[in-house]
Amino acid sequence: MALKFIPNPTFRLVVVVPVAGLDKGEEIPLIVKHMKPSEYAAVVKETVEKMVKAENDDETQLKTMVEALLKLITGWEWTDEGKPVDVPLSEENIATVIANYPAFYSSVVEQYGQELYKVREKN
Repeated sequence: MALKFIPNPTFRLVVVVPVAGLDKGEEIPLIVKHMKPSEYAAVVKETVEKMVKAENDDETQLKTMVEALLKLITGWEWTDEGKPVDVPLSEENIATVIANYPAFYSSVVEQYGQELYKVREKN
């Protein structure tokens, strides 16, 4: 594949999310927006600043994480015992995932950044 002058607006990212009681995390395929490193850094910086301000407000912190993930994610592929499950991407569903899997937010943000900069290292 040739390097595109303008990258695709989205790409597939398989994120590994730690799950309590399992030795290794579970994978979830996501469709994420392509961002320039400066755009990604701005999302992370804004989110951290909001999280610090909402230090003792769990509801605001959750809302902040959901907003940040919606800036990155455009789609996801859920399965239950190997069968596809229709779970629409929404604020409510992302909040549910974070409540059930607290490492989901950090896993997505960290692995997105690693993927973005991995691409840059190759060039």
